Amino acid sequence: MSLPEVVAALISDAGTMLDVAGSSAVGSAVAGYLRKRRKIARDILLEELRAGAVDPAFVAHEDEVIGVLFHYRRAAEEGAARVNLRLLAKAIVGEYRNGRLVADKFMYFANMLAELSQDEIIVIGTMYKHAHGAASKSSGDEDLHTGAWGATWKELVASGMNGKDVLAAANRALRSGLLIAMSTVSMVSFEVSSLLSEIGTTIDFQDAIRREQGHMDNKMS
Repeated sequence: MSLPEVVAALISDAGTMLDVAGSSAVGSAVAGYLRKRRKIARDILLEELRAGAVDPAFVAHEDEVIGVLFHYRRAAEEGAARVNLRLLAKAIVGEYRNGRLVADKFMYFANMLAELSQDEIIVIGTMYKHAHGAASKSSGDEDLHTGAWGATWKELVASGMNGKDVLAAANRALRSGLLIAMSTVSMVSFEVSSLLSEIGTTIDFQDAIRREQGHMDNKMS
């Protein structure tokens, strides 16, 4: 069985979240929407599987992986944005390659990653880069102008992102547990959490943004 056939069998039109009469106009619209969402999810997952050089038959007899793919399909059906589906696909590939792909754990990842806005993903990815990059340094008393948060702020504002939007995105990201707030003498700063340090080894947040920006550019051209 080829890789597309394996994934298509698990993220298919069989079984929907809504039991809608297919003959009705509403039912047809819902069915069309779900087919479109599944196709998007399928295409993104296939891209990430190929990029990760994962064995085409990796799901053949593994219940945990099958459970993970059903969670992934559900996120797609519930309207997760392309970039969020890209993060989930990266999590599937990365966790599988590291031998840590478990359905229950992935369900937690899916709920967390599917709710992130694009601004939050940008801030989180940039924070991870500066916290774990080759030139990263931790002062132990980081504020707006030092450490990973200071470097993130400066980079994103220099790139054209509004400073208030950077701060707002960092605050919203606290609910995910990927960033944590740190009180300093004069203000609140942010640091990478241990959870982000863990999943950042398997999920490239910045690559997900780049890939989806490229998709939008191609669509508009």
